[in-house]
Parts: sequence; structure tokens; C-alpha cells
Amino acid sequence: MKKIIATVLAMVMALALCTTAFAATKTEEVDKDGYTLMDMANKEVKISNDKFTKTVTDTKVETSGGKTTTTYFADEYKIDGNTYYACDAAIASHKLVKGSTVVFLVASTETKANFTVGTTKVATAYVEAKDEPACGEIEQNSYTIDGVNYKADKAATNLAVLNGKFVAYGDKATTAHHDFAKKNTTTDNKGKIVSITCDSCKKSFTVVETGKVPTNYTGEVDNETLDGMVILLGTTTATPAGSTNTTTSPKTFDAGIAMYVGMALTSVAGSAVVIGKKKEF
Repeated sequence: MKKIIATVLAMVMALALCTTAFAATKTEEVDKDGYTLMDMANKEVKISNDKFTKTVTDTKVETSGGKTTTTYFADEYKIDGNTYYACDAAIASHKLVKGSTVVFLVASTETKANFTVGTTKVATAYVEAKDEPACGEIEQNSYTIDGVNYKADKAATNLAVLNGKFVAYGDKATTAHHDFAKKNTTTDNKGKIVSITCDSCKKSFTVVETGKVPTNYTGEVDNETLDGMVILLGTTTATPAGSTNTTTSPKTFDAGIAMYVGMALTSVAGSAVVIGKKKEF
């Protein structure tokens, strides 16, 4: 019996290292009185039924091996048999108004994104493109996610959360081209090109041989200006932008996990002791 108890305790402690907090869902009926549903042209959409439902799903936090991932879900509204999801005004097809309160909604039939699975992506900023961007500046309106700018695209399938509201984004945003026509380069003491300067903005950029781009490089490249060489147009590190809403793996030793490991090992050791003492009788 002692052997079984010790073994069970060891298993429990081991399982404690991998935990999942399931998302709680709450649905409530809402009386339509006082609410007005409108499209984005401010035309009223009549609510026929006396009530509609609102479903709120809490964030889901999963921890495994010291890494935590948070999944966010949009509030879901069912009005007259149609499904809408709370979102940012940028991708909204409708808005639900009550007094001075406005909730922007996107109809499930007017979005390609699957809102039911939520998203783990958190946008830290919205970058608005200039009408005539200078070289190196973003050419499309975009969202900054994990330190990279992605095109804001209401028709895209990718979802992120910006300031608590859902937005949609597409591929990486492009930047206006630098002018390297004069090929103003610098070389090292062996005559190897190591940098090049833009004729317009006068910024200098690192140059590397084709096939030797750093593995942690996340920016754009120019591999057409110099034969056999690549110009790195961005930063050379993949450090994500900080945000209180993002989830990262802890870089320091987790004392709580250490405690669980220690207790698990102690339980396993206890099992061995019990087995050993059993053999003595």
C-alpha cells in the first residue's frame, strides 16, 4: 500500500509540471431594449427578436515546461440568428450602440478569420503609413507583432489583439526602397565590402556574403544591388517588442518548478525505500 501511495504522489508531482487552465465561457441573454444595431454606414439594422445572447470566453493560459501561452477570445453576439464578434473598428462591419457605449462587431459572414479558435498574438502598436514614405519607412498601414510589422488587412485570416480588441493582419509590411545607385560602399583591410550607404537618407547598412545572413535576422534584405552580396536593411536581432500582454518563457530559474521536481524525486525515492524495506521482511 505504501508503495502505491508513494508512486501516485510521484506521478502527481510530475503532472504538476504541465498545467492547463481551461477557458471559462459564460452566455447571457440580453434584452434588446435600449440597443441599436447599425452597419458602418450608420444605417440601422432592425433587431426582430426581443433578446439576443452575448457569450464571453475568458483567456486560456497553458503552461508546459516553464513556457506560458495565453489565448484570447472575442466576445460573441448572436442577434436574430446571426453571429457577430467584438472587434476593433478597423475590421468592423456593424456596431451595437446603447447610449454613449459602442461595441464594434464583425459579422461571421464578413470575415475570413476563425474567431472561435482565438489568438495568441498581441500587437504592441499600429503603424500608419505616410502618403509618400521616405526610404526605409513602412509602405502599408501595419501592426507590430513580436517586433515585426505586418500589413493591416481586414480580409486576412490572421488575428491579433491590440489594446484588448481584435484586429486582422496579413503578410509582412514592406518598406520604401533605399537608393543604392551610386554603390557607395566601404571595405575592410582585405578589400571585402562590409557596408553600403543609401544615397538618399545617408544611412549605412551592413553587407554580408550571400548565404551568410545571420540566423537571427528578421528584417528585409537587398540581394540585387551587389553581386554575391546581401544588404541587411533592418536590425540583426530577433528580440520581440515588450508588452505587458505578451507571454514569454522565464529566463531565470523557476523555484516553484524546482520544488515540484524535488517533491517528485522525494516521492520516487520513498517508493524505492518502501520496496527495499519490503525485501527485508
